[in-house]
Amino acid sequence: MQLVVTKSNTLNAFSWIKQGWRLFTLQPGPFMGMSAIIIACTLLANLNVLFGIIVVFLTPFLSAGFYHCASKAEQGEKLSVTDLFLLLGQISKYRVFIRLATFSVLFSILITFVADDIALAIQEERIPEFQDLLVFVVLLAINFMLFAFAVPAAWVAPEKPALELVGQSFQACWINAIPLTVYGLIILILIFIAMPIILVGWLILYSVSVLSFYQMFLTIYQPEQSPKETDIENTLEPDVVENDSDTQDGQTSNEQESDVQQEDV
Repeated sequence: MQLVVTKSNTLNAFSWIKQGWRLFTLQPGPFMGMSAIIIACTLLANLNVLFGIIVVFLTPFLSAGFYHCASKAEQGEKLSVTDLFLLLGQISKYRVFIRLATFSVLFSILITFVADDIALAIQEERIPEFQDLLVFVVLLAINFMLFAFAVPAAWVAPEKPALELVGQSFQACWINAIPLTVYGLIILILIFIAMPIILVGWLILYSVSVLSFYQMFLTIYQPEQSPKETDIENTLEPDVVENDSDTQDGQTSNEQESDVQQEDV
C-alpha cells in the first residue's frame, strides 16, 4: 500500500487523545501489560550496553506490534499480551525495521557527541555553552521528526525503502508542526497528572499515548489513490451532475404541466 502525507487540523490533537482513550477502554488489561513490557525493556536497556543494543533493534517490532494490536481492538478482536511480539515472527517481511533501527543508532551517535560536552560542563559545575544546548535541542527535534512516523508507516507499507520512510516522516512532522506541538503539550500535562500515581498511572498514560499516536498516524497518512481510481471518480462526477440536472428538469416540467392543468380547469 502506498501512503501520502496530509495536513491535519490543529484541533485534531484533542480528538487523537480522546480516540486513544476510547481504544484503551476497550481492552485495558492487555494494553497495560504490553506497556509494562516496553517500559521494562527501556529501563533495562540503560543498565546494560549489550541489552541496550538489542532493545534498539527490538523496539520497532514491539511498537509496530502495539499498533497491530490497536488495529485488532478496533475490529473487535480479543487481545493477548503476547500479541505484542507477533511481528517478530515475520522478520523477513519487516526487514525495514532493522534498517530504521540502524539509521536511528547512527543519528544517536551524532547526538551523543554533543550531549557529552554538555554532561562534562555539568560535572565541572559550569554552565553549558548556549551553542551546545541549541545544537542538542535541534538534533533531538530532527531525530524525532525523522523517525516518529517511520515505524507505523513501515508497518503498513513494509516494501517501502527506509530512506523514503524517514523522509516522509520528516515531511509529516514539518507540515503538522502545530497539531504535534498541541498534542505534545497535552501529553505533558497528562504526565504531570499521572506522575504521582506510580506504576498504574504510568501504564495507563503510556498506553493512551501510543494509542493516540496511532490515531494521529491514521489521520495524517492516507492511502494513495491510483490514477485509475481518480479517472473513475472524474468520469462518474459528470454523470451524477447530468442525472441531477435531468431530475431537476423533470421536476420542473412536471410542475409546469400541473400549472397548465390547473389553468385549464
